[in-house]
Amino acid sequence: MIQASIALGLVVVLNLVATAMLIRSDFESRFQKTAQFLLIWILPVVGAILVIGVLTNSRELHKPRSSDAGSGTSLFPGSDGDLNRDEVNHGGRWGESGHDGRGGDGGHGGP
Repeated sequence: MIQASIALGLVVVLNLVATAMLIRSDFESRFQKTAQFLLIWILPVVGAILVIGVLTNSRELHKPRSSDAGSGTSLFPGSDGDLNRDEVNHGGRWGESGHDGRGGDGGHGGP
């Protein structure tokens, strides 16, 4: 009797987790959400696991990839990673800092 109650409780928690993930999801249409909601509650364990798997997969597909960071693309709106080199180097030419001194010496370029 206690084992059945625990099993039922776990099924309900799993279904609630799947339902919460579905409600928070931005990737599915209203029809898809309705169909997935019905799947969760008509086929409790199997439906919840399937929906959680689909939602997790759709999040991974829509998440920015870390490998894109070095390819010149940017995660910031309006910035495509193609900056003017003069702006990056504070007004100097490529390879020149535009300041006296090197990193860490406080800008003292003299003897």
